[in-house]
Amino acid sequence: MNDFVAHIKLDSDDEKKAYYHLLPDHLKGVALLAAKFAESFGCKNWGYAAGLIHDIGKFSDAFQKYIRAAVFEKSADSKNRKGSVDHSTAGAIYAATNKMPILDYLSAGHHSGLQDDDVQKSRLAKKECLDSVANRAEQFFLENKILPLESLKNRDINAYSINMLVRLMFSALVDADYLDTEKFFYSDRARGRFDSLEVLLKRLQLHLKTLFENSPDTPINRLRRGIDETCSNAAENYTGNYFSLSVPTGGGKTLASILWALKFAVKNGKKRVIVAIPYTSIISQTAAQYRKIFGDENVLEHHSNVEPDKLFDENEQPTAARLASENWDAPIVVTTNVQLFESMYANLSSRTRKLHNICKSVIILDEAQMLPPDFLKPILWGLDAFVKIGGASVLFCTATQPVFSGKIGSNITAFDSPIKNVQEIIKNCDELQAAFRRTKFNFIDGEFELANFADYLHSRTGSFLCICNTRAHAAEIFSGLNDDCAFHLSRSMCTAHIDDVLSKIKASLALGKCTRVVSTQLVEAGVDLDFPEVFREYAGLDSIIQAAGRCNREGRKEHGNVYVFKTKKQVNLGFIYSGAKALNETILCCKNEALDSRKVVEKYFECFFGKCNNFDKPKIYDLLVKDACNFGFKFETAAQKFRLIDDINCAEVLVPYCDGADLCKRICDGYLGDSRFFRKLRRYCVSVRKAQLETALAMGQIVDFNGIYVLKDSTLYSEKMGLTIDNKVLNDILMV
Repeated sequence: MNDFVAHIKLDSDDEKKAYYHLLPDHLKGVALLAAKFAESFGCKNWGYAAGLIHDIGKFSDAFQKYIRAAVFEKSADSKNRKGSVDHSTAGAIYAATNKMPILDYLSAGHHSGLQDDDVQKSRLAKKECLDSVANRAEQFFLENKILPLESLKNRDINAYSINMLVRLMFSALVDADYLDTEKFFYSDRARGRFDSLEVLLKRLQLHLKTLFENSPDTPINRLRRGIDETCSNAAENYTGNYFSLSVPTGGGKTLASILWALKFAVKNGKKRVIVAIPYTSIISQTAAQYRKIFGDENVLEHHSNVEPDKLFDENEQPTAARLASENWDAPIVVTTNVQLFESMYANLSSRTRKLHNICKSVIILDEAQMLPPDFLKPILWGLDAFVKIGGASVLFCTATQPVFSGKIGSNITAFDSPIKNVQEIIKNCDELQAAFRRTKFNFIDGEFELANFADYLHSRTGSFLCICNTRAHAAEIFSGLNDDCAFHLSRSMCTAHIDDVLSKIKASLALGKCTRVVSTQLVEAGVDLDFPEVFREYAGLDSIIQAAGRCNREGRKEHGNVYVFKTKKQVNLGFIYSGAKALNETILCCKNEALDSRKVVEKYFECFFGKCNNFDKPKIYDLLVKDACNFGFKFETAAQKFRLIDDINCAEVLVPYCDGADLCKRICDGYLGDSRFFRKLRRYCVSVRKAQLETALAMGQIVDFNGIYVLKDSTLYSEKMGLTIDNKVLNDILMV
């Protein structure tokens, strides 16, 4: 068996010298790792079997000839190109022939990804793939026994969760495969060097103690300390899987939630804390705060706009953060809802590697009200699968807490949530809300033309924040202000630009300057801004309450004012429209109640969900649930359909903001770049709808360089407004 190799590595100093990764060693190495990973969800022997089986196709003469030719001859012959020899189908057929369901999907997809069942069946029909290695494989299995597989009966697995079990097994296999291969090629790479959760908890407790000792003894700070104590006690005394933390805006829930999560994790043997956040504008702020407390090495920040310097060192080698981002092997992971939930329904090995590390974790869903209703069914199914199969625990954290248990919705699309027994950590929510109430809600009569509302704002004295429903509304009101000192924020600006403007706004407020901001919803939740007045365009109740969290945040005044205004150009589509309609009903039903009380918020979400016509837009039920009893899954199709951001008809355009100007020039000069370079591009890109992109391409304002769209006409990107095309504001890219 030692004549068969899985991988070959040439010596970096002498290419005539080669090192061989023997195939039996690789299969056994992957099996041991996959078994270790799969043990976290009770399928240790399944993982071991998957590892032994996955690469038996490499026993073929064709593969052995191919790998030697590819390495030593560097042949351009198509027969010797990477991937041209099918080595994954043999293991799939072996699993299917030996009645090991699930493992056939794993073996077939460990390079190309989990496939749809019709593609899988066509793969299993290629009997010659197994025939070519049958004798050698049998000899290998005589020497390396496949252990009896754990029974899946009498476990909390149903038609809704079996697809997640397949993904978890797939995750255990592909991560093990990556790591065992990496160990051969890069034996000096260091992974997993983190502090324990116990150490991190002590670090946080010391930080909080110092924070309170050095903070003014104000009513607000005393309330924040009380919230932390409540969370600490709840982590010690509560048991269960689902929890909610309903803390008013400005109540310090970022630290209170991680305190609860770490203490609960330590007490209950969890492996890590995963914090999922809806907006990238919040995530960097949260991750920076955590890194300061816990140390850079213990906090993984994983989203599309992570600075490339955090991912590669000066020698272009991947940093510990880059390695950890591949499989979330870190004690604290800060990520986006998009990354978390799209990974749960992904099919490619690169995106699913992390899934087994979600098992036995504490998941904090920050700003939980932002979970997209169109995807709520599969999101809740996915969470419940990780709780029941993987031993995870979930904390729904927000100032405006929806009810995610029981029946959700009221029309024909209503469904029974799989989530049961959600325990609220804060028992006196309304009392706490009243104590934190630092604002008054004022509904302005009538409807404004946007230009007239800009005039209205211009007449105000002092600082204010105005939050609009769309880019177009924000742009028109900002332009109408005609104030050179005012700030504008929207996704018409690249991420680097937004971060810079937010820093300037915070600095201006800190110096007590008159600070006027017109923004889209990107500052609405989780961004630490404090204005004496906030204006919010009419929308859903959760949006209005979240906007109020940017008003009189530190209680410097007896109360701040939140003004809710309507425009004549109201948004009549999507969840902004549904939220506004639900708010109308809620106000009629709860006339004498405080707008931010628990009763009113629950009534609002009841009305809002009642107006939702679809909780399963990607049709996950049809693709993954309906034929689950026959292992009939449409994995690839489901992954393509499950996209939380409506960006199918969008493209990223590189803009010349600050360092982006040099990046644009390098692309235009023909620079092809590397992974680090392309990572850096993301912070200087703006999402543009295809229709507007095509207009700009036709006019030569944007140029396509090998699939990278570059803004050629720099006059279209301004310091104040960001990108405009044909004198028009960019159309919104929506969270669906």
